Amino acid sequence: MSSRFIRLVASIIIAFAFICGVLTLVYFSLPTVVLFTDRYYLDMNFDRSTLLSEKARYVLKGKRFVIDEISYVQLSDTKSLHDYLAKRVAQLHPQITVFSPLVTLISSNDEQLLGAHPSVMVGIGMSPDKGTLFDVVLNTLPDDEGWLAAVTHVNEKLSYVTHPVAILYDQNDIHAYEIVETITAGLEDSNPILIEQNPQMTKSVALQHVQKMHSLQVITVLAPSARYIDEYINNSYPMGLMWIVEAQNKPIIPNDVLEGWVADDVLLSLDPIFDVGIHFDKTAPVIELPLRRVFHSNR
Repeated sequence: MSSRFIRLVASIIIAFAFICGVLTLVYFSLPTVVLFTDRYYLDMNFDRSTLLSEKARYVLKGKRFVIDEISYVQLSDTKSLHDYLAKRVAQLHPQITVFSPLVTLISSNDEQLLGAHPSVMVGIGMSPDKGTLFDVVLNTLPDDEGWLAAVTHVNEKLSYVTHPVAILYDQNDIHAYEIVETITAGLEDSNPILIEQNPQMTKSVALQHVQKMHSLQVITVLAPSARYIDEYINNSYPMGLMWIVEAQNKPIIPNDVLEGWVADDVLLSLDPIFDVGIHFDKTAPVIELPLRRVFHSNR
């Protein structure tokens, strides 16, 4: 092997290493968006297989997206959580700081944290009047686009095989009625079977609901708001019901009867902050933005 060839290869390696170093410096110098989250919310609402591409999309926007997972030990102690969040915010110097719903709830009264750092603080799942220390709060809309996409999926199924569809929801959930109306209006089957859970839900009531769905030959169940899902699954598993559920109920559903699930899309929800250009201003009123939702098909 000639010395000239060796020098050429060495030059290429050095140039490649230099370019990688420059790109790394550029990446870490980008304005940071950090999400502080518990493991449960992360697992239920983020698709690990597409997370890298989503981070790349943020790089194209000139931002660096960082996920910082908080242990349940830290979440169980308010002071420990405060100290950890304060330390990480000071280290990362984020332009935008986002909290998962659980971290939002625990941190909502932490004025020293939320009011002390020049970062746009974003809470999830808290009304503007309660989340006054946040700059932005993200909340779901009555016309939940994730469930609308789920309805589109069901309509496609119905176009091939017509069958009764059931909607299972919790009577105590104040948002359930709005979502049920949205689902009912969108279904091409204009007479879905509505199954309402009352406050006295028991295993026997869940069994009665399952027996009713079975007798009416229901195949697809949409459960935008439901409790005791495990009892329904235990009773319905041999009966062939296919389930579309909220992301938090996904682990309960066996994979072969999981039709799909609806989850939060935090990254998409933050787009208006970039588009409108919301900046750090602790004197401004809390801004409420839609928490964007997506449907994931398991078929």
